[in-house]
Amino acid sequence: EMQGNYAKALDNFKRSLEISEEIGDKALLATTLNYIGAIHEVRGNFPEALRHYNRSLEISRQAGNRTTMAMSLNEIALIYGNRGDYEAALKHLRDSLKIERELGNKAGIASTLNNIGGIFSAQGNTEKAVSFYKQSLVIARELGDEDNVASNLNNLGTVYKAEGNISRALDYYKQSLEIGRRLGDRRLIATVLNNIGEIYQDQANTSEALNHYYRSLDLEREIGNRAGIAVSLNSIGMVHGEKGDYQEAMRSLAQALKIAEEIGDESIRAAVAANIRYVRQRLAKTKSE
Repeated sequence: EMQGNYAKALDNFKRSLEISEEIGDKALLATTLNYIGAIHEVRGNFPEALRHYNRSLEISRQAGNRTTMAMSLNEIALIYGNRGDYEAALKHLRDSLKIERELGNKAGIASTLNNIGGIFSAQGNTEKAVSFYKQSLVIARELGDEDNVASNLNNLGTVYKAEGNISRALDYYKQSLEIGRRLGDRRLIATVLNNIGEIYQDQANTSEALNHYYRSLDLEREIGNRAGIAVSLNSIGMVHGEKGDYQEAMRSLAQALKIAEEIGDESIRAAVAANIRYVRQRLAKTKSE
């Protein structure tokens, strides 16, 4: 159903694209290209998403529309981040931040600071990640921008989890989940459920871990977020692997790897491939005993 909704939205935006080209409305054209890029991104078609974002960026540059330029730069950066090209991601985010500051667009500044924090977190630079997340959180709270507040709380939870501060991580995750549920933001709820599942997994509470992972997977499937589906399947596979249920583990991990390869998400693909190697080693060891 959700894939059908995306297809319908894509048709509508394509009609809007034709109209904006006919009447020569460059602002509408650039914005529409960004929306089309976003649909391709959610469906996991990153090359098509990037093509549309880059085209939007070029048109916005020509028209001097800096608001849309900043949006495109942010979206392009996130795709580079997913591919593991962190330098390119940071370059685009800094360009976007410069524009947002010149425009005085506080919501845009908060969102971009949050995204910069995400890149530093992916690189393992927790100190810089926390600094950018907290800067973003202050602005988002000032604006009453609950989406951004919830996103930052989740991201801070992930950094504290990586540092081993589990009680603080859970506190941030639960605050984020509460806002996500209030907003009805299924994508955020799915992400936070997966993150909480990781904490239970680390504590060897496999039943609670699987409970959270499967709830996350159901939501990701409902919204058609293929990257999220791959992440949840990867998590489920690892729990089954730790339980010694290697067949079930390989089934979930193989599905996750297939999706990660199809959507070209290098960070997910690398994580799943490492987990497959781990499960195979465990399986070989069991057979040799």
